[in-house]
Amino acid sequence: MIADSVSLSERTVDALNLLDIGSFYGVMLPDDIAFTVLILRRLEDRPEWFPRGKWATIQEIERQLGLCADAAARSITEKTS
Repeated sequence: MIADSVSLSERTVDALNLLDIGSFYGVMLPDDIAFTVLILRRLEDRPEWFPRGKWATIQEIERQLGLCADAAARSITEKTS
């Protein structure tokens, strides 16, 4: 995984696209997926929406978003030091 993107499995991409809240791909920019996490938290845990489990899906996306935020913060610090 690259520290400036979030990777989603094919099954997760297919399930998220069923929700009709955006267009999802195997690799997403952090800005394109961050708001989605807030929506996912508010949905019921249906297997057709969360084939890998609701909380496992959310936690994995949030973990990757954290890595992206770490990389962005490092970049800002390096530029301003």
